[in-house]
Parts: sequence; C-alpha cells; structure tokens
Amino acid sequence: MFWNICRGFRNEDRQVDPRKVAIAADFVRSEDPDVLVLNEADYLADYHESAFDYRGTFAFDHVHGHQYAAHMGNCILSRHPLIDPRVHVAGGRSGLACGIGANGGVLNIATFHAHPHTSSAAKADAIVATAHLRPGPCIMAGDFNAISPDDGLTVAGLEFRLRPIAKDKSVSMATRLLGDGEVIFAALRRSGFHDLVLGSERRHTMPSRLPDGDRQTQVRIDVSIR
Repeated sequence: MFWNICRGFRNEDRQVDPRKVAIAADFVRSEDPDVLVLNEADYLADYHESAFDYRGTFAFDHVHGHQYAAHMGNCILSRHPLIDPRVHVAGGRSGLACGIGANGGVLNIATFHAHPHTSSAAKADAIVATAHLRPGPCIMAGDFNAISPDDGLTVAGLEFRLRPIAKDKSVSMATRLLGDGEVIFAALRRSGFHDLVLGSERRHTMPSRLPDGDRQTQVRIDVSIR
C-alpha cells in the first residue's frame, strides 16, 4: 500500500490529530498489506529518528525512513526484513529504496515524493533514478505530483474535480498534473516499468475521503495495491 499521509497526520497547528491516526490505522488494518509506503511521514532533522511511532501505529516489524524536507520524509514499513536502504536526493526532495527479503529472494521497494514546482523532466529523472538505486526487480511507489495518462482524464474533466479546492488555479493545476504525468510515466515505461493498477481497479478520490488535513491546497489521490 502506498499513501501520502499529508504532514504526518498533523493539522495546521502542527499537532498530530488523533482522529486521523485512528482512521488511518483502521484503514491499514482492514487492507492488511505486507508493505506500507508513506510519503510526508514525520521525521526529525537527524534523518533517522521518527517523530511518530509508525511501527507501533500500523503494527509492522520492520521500518526505515528518511527525511526530505522539514518534518517530512519517506517511510517504508514491512512485515519482512528491510535490506540495504539507499537514498537519492534531487530537487529539494529525496527518494528511498530498500530491499525486502522474503521467500528466499529479494524484491526492491522504492518511493519518491516529487516537488510540485520542479519541471516534468526533473521529476521523471529523479523518480527513475530512485527506481534504479538497487539492482533487481523493483516496485516503484510514491507521490509523483502527476496523473497517469492511463487514467483517461482530460484537462476539462480534471479541472472540474479540482475546482472546489484549487479555485482559480484549477486549470493550471490540471494542465500541470496531466502534462507531468505524460513525461513521468513515459520515462518509467522506457525504464522497463509497468503500471500494476489496472484502469478498472483505480480508486482515485479528489479530495480524498481519507483524512488529508488540508482540503484547501492539497489534492490527494489514494491508491492501494494488494
């Protein structure tokens, strides 16, 4: 399961909202994933110590995180051992990749949270670089701040969905999200990646019905992969 949890479950006053934590914990428990990848997880400036007990909240045995901005980081939780974590820094953000040891082999899990105001090419380069941090098969997760062309959305259709939260910026936001998606997903395909989520199984919500903490400026697109 891959999820941007929006500022580590914190409200605008920077305090963790227990309601969001409880809802998120129940949701993860109901999905029962083997791996949980979080963006905007709350990590301190030493790059190692979590400011929040993700391991205990979501009941995972293995966890590794890395900060990419003030109190925001990537976090990978797994029911299997995490091996050789690696980091790629680009555009004011960082990507994280770990090997997961299971059934006698190793599968890589990588994640990148792209900055919304970097170029399409810069986003694509950073995401692809993160995906190749470790040799071997990889599942690439994260918040790319882009929408896949496979979703079949048009600028007009997306703008209509964004209008309640983006106001007068809805057209430019829709254009950027779709344009960046064309570049990013084409780059991933050239690198040998295939989208694991079939069109019929996509579960997008804009804004999310899950607790996002900021319905005025953020767009949450939640997808879980079992």
